[in-house]
Amino acid sequence: MIIFKYNKLKVQLKKLFQYGVGQFVNLIVPFIISPYLIITCGEANFGKSAIGLSIAFLIIVFVDYGSDIIGVKEISQNRNNLIALNKVFSKIIYGKIIFAFLFAILFYLSVILFVDDPNSMLLYQLSGTIFIVQIANPFWILQGLEDFKNYSVATIISKMSYLLFCFLLVKKENDFVYINLCYSLGVLLSGFYTYMILNKKYGIQFIKPQKNEIKSYFNTNKTFTFSQVFTWFQLYSPILIISFLGNDKLVGQFRIIDQIISVFKTYIMMSFNFIYPKICFEINITYVKAIKNWKRFNLANFIIVSTLLLIIFIFKKEIMTYYKVDEITKMTQILEIAIIYPILFLSVNIYKQLFLALNFEKLFSIITIIMAVFNAFAIVSTFLYFELFGVYYSCIFIETLTLLILIAFNYKYNIIKPKNCKS
Repeated sequence: MIIFKYNKLKVQLKKLFQYGVGQFVNLIVPFIISPYLIITCGEANFGKSAIGLSIAFLIIVFVDYGSDIIGVKEISQNRNNLIALNKVFSKIIYGKIIFAFLFAILFYLSVILFVDDPNSMLLYQLSGTIFIVQIANPFWILQGLEDFKNYSVATIISKMSYLLFCFLLVKKENDFVYINLCYSLGVLLSGFYTYMILNKKYGIQFIKPQKNEIKSYFNTNKTFTFSQVFTWFQLYSPILIISFLGNDKLVGQFRIIDQIISVFKTYIMMSFNFIYPKICFEINITYVKAIKNWKRFNLANFIIVSTLLLIIFIFKKEIMTYYKVDEITKMTQILEIAIIYPILFLSVNIYKQLFLALNFEKLFSIITIIMAVFNAFAIVSTFLYFELFGVYYSCIFIETLTLLILIAFNYKYNIIKPKNCKS
């Protein structure tokens, strides 16, 4: 029994290490490339590229259509059944193709009709490639299979390619239009690698799905996808609101702070991706074991994030100096406030793991929608008086409120009380 437990622990630690290597690259690349892009293109143009990126990420919500959560869950639960895996894989890829095609038509027509500036038009046209190559984005299926070795290889290919293309294509101020294209090329290359692995290692291949399977897929995921739109709205709407109420420089300054905070958001979402398929798989076997692993992993995660945020707080001025910003004192003060947000974001995601794994998607979706709407109103109201400070005041308040609501529903439904569940 002791040897068996030791071997299981060894396997999990190996997976964690493999996953960690890829995520280290994923986290470090923004720190390497952002100062170069800001110096080369300027804060305002850096902000413009962020607007194009945010719009593309909104469309990705529809292209993915819940595959990043529900698709992962289905892959995890059917990982030992090749026929079922091929069906899940095929219906999701088919759905991605349909939505990418439809939104590409709408997006590019809108760019032609409503964008006049040639540079901005090219920026948005190239930004559209981000949601198109999402068809080839393979991370969701590797996550469900818990193949973290190839997940990390694909991540490294994507991020290092993005870094390389930025250095090759972005050499002067107006080259900001190519920043988002560089992101797309990285995803595309990692997709080629992963689809080869999926076929060669797992025998997974595309089969033409039945019409009823596609219809069922669209009907089943529509509520969750709708809520994901509001998740995007909560994460990326600040950039659009600042762009509308402020100016490109303020967008650029927000993007600089957000790049630092996004390192933690990315890490938190990636750690979610690591533990979520395991929880989904183990809950089908024993709830008690799943909850124990959930608690252990997230306690360690909380300590790691808190420690790193403390380091950011200590060296906040040096970090702003590294980013070559114009208003160091102001930006340092904003960063000081902003680093509170990742702790709350992590806490909400800890509860999210169980709410989704235990089929509380609808409840979580409703909470997400309501909080996203409140967040937008709060940002608009506070931005008028406090500018960028107000954006983070609002985000911190809304995330705190979301956490309290999730805790309340946890006690209402006894979600993490094993004594009320089958083991």
